[in-house]
Amino acid sequence: MRLFHSSIIILFIFLFMSCAEVQFPEFVVEDCTFTSDSVEITFSNEPNQYLFINSFSIKEDSDDVIGLFEFSDTKAIFYPNDGIKNNYLYEITITTNAEDTNGNSLEKDYKTTYTTRTEFVRPSIVKIIPGHENQTDNGIKKIIIEFSEPIDDVSFRNSLSFSPSFDYTYSWDNNGSTVHIFPTSKLNRETRYEIKISTKLMDKNRNTLLNEYRSTFLNYVDTDIPTFTLSFDDNGSSQFLNSEEINKNIKTDEKLILTFSEPINIEYVSSYIEIYPSLNVNILPDKNTNDKATIEFTKDMEWGNTYRLTILHGLKDFANNEIKTDCHYDITFDHEDNRPITIKKVLIDLQNPANNYFELENFGSLSFEPLYFSTSDPTPVPTNVYCIFDISKNAENIIGFSIMESFGIDFSNACFESITTKKVNVLTESEINADAKLKQAYDSISDVEGKLCVVSLGLEIVNSTTSNVGTLKFTMDNKVRDSLGNLMLDEYSCQVNKL
Repeated sequence: MRLFHSSIIILFIFLFMSCAEVQFPEFVVEDCTFTSDSVEITFSNEPNQYLFINSFSIKEDSDDVIGLFEFSDTKAIFYPNDGIKNNYLYEITITTNAEDTNGNSLEKDYKTTYTTRTEFVRPSIVKIIPGHENQTDNGIKKIIIEFSEPIDDVSFRNSLSFSPSFDYTYSWDNNGSTVHIFPTSKLNRETRYEIKISTKLMDKNRNTLLNEYRSTFLNYVDTDIPTFTLSFDDNGSSQFLNSEEINKNIKTDEKLILTFSEPINIEYVSSYIEIYPSLNVNILPDKNTNDKATIEFTKDMEWGNTYRLTILHGLKDFANNEIKTDCHYDITFDHEDNRPITIKKVLIDLQNPANNYFELENFGSLSFEPLYFSTSDPTPVPTNVYCIFDISKNAENIIGFSIMESFGIDFSNACFESITTKKVNVLTESEINADAKLKQAYDSISDVEGKLCVVSLGLEIVNSTTSNVGTLKFTMDNKVRDSLGNLMLDEYSCQVNKL
């Protein structure tokens, strides 16, 4: 009897379950179809729209996709905002939270994938120039990276980095599989650079780089010994000095520019410059560029003399490449603009019409006849002293006022009543030619290196007697200057006996 009852219960349960299956069929995903702009999911029963929306997710290469839903009977249609894109992998998940309208839920999560890619080979770096750990001798001007596949440009920009960083431009060739990178400024010397390409890099089919790529190179391993030039500016044009010959026609105030082929330890440059015979100079290193220094002279050189400027060996660049030999420059400061003034002759008119002008000579003798230098003359005619100078060809003349400041005359033993300088006059060529005596003396001067300039000094001399003898001394200091500012080379002094 107990066995009979058990059989009845089992039969009842079996009949109940069979009836439930008839009344409540299983809720499953029967189909999932992708179109160009949507995903269509077909269920066995009409889905609960709210629960479906909360249990449904779609990823596009790991990124969540948003869009709009539409329902029609047992179908749920999802429209991504951007449609279904080419070269992407889509992953759909519907969790067990999804139910039909009768409350039946999915037995397990539903997952499926769909791809619009046509090719699945990942890109790789085939070649890079400069190669890994390469050392360059001349500095990098271009970096070339060759890929196995044509590369997506945006992903390339996002994946590429340099350390230390620098700005660059780039261009593609070989259908987008080779890139040429051009630094926009010189890369640092003696610096190791790292190139990094991250896994963000994608080819045109959106296949990503499998592993991050790194490569390094050492930029500009400098083995070059620095060279240099010595020059000066001539109206905007650089004139270079030659170490194998005497450099002439150099101005006494010229600024020489010592320019190196690359930056050096410029702050020590003054220790490597020598001048013989010794001159006072200012050496001004350019600490901004470290590749040049200015040499300024203080005008204590002798015009026309040759000096040797030596750049000593031992100067080093920042890579410790050292200049091995001394270099000599022979420089003659003989520019015409700086020619000093010299006196060629000094003449005096002793008022005797029968005689030529007398040339003043040290310890010579002069006679001042009272006939021409009497105190009884109410308007004495000035006695002229003519100074004939050799001056620069580029100067206009001697500055008359400088003669007045520099000229002096003195006498001893009261051998004159008085001597007074009345006037100074720089003579023109026509005035020289009009005075036959002066012209004769002028033309007799042959060793002229510049050009001659004649200055007359009008003296008022009073000498009433020949009984008083003594000495007469003419002087002119070196403050005499021409229109270019050149001074007289030596002071002038001449002492004569007055008879």
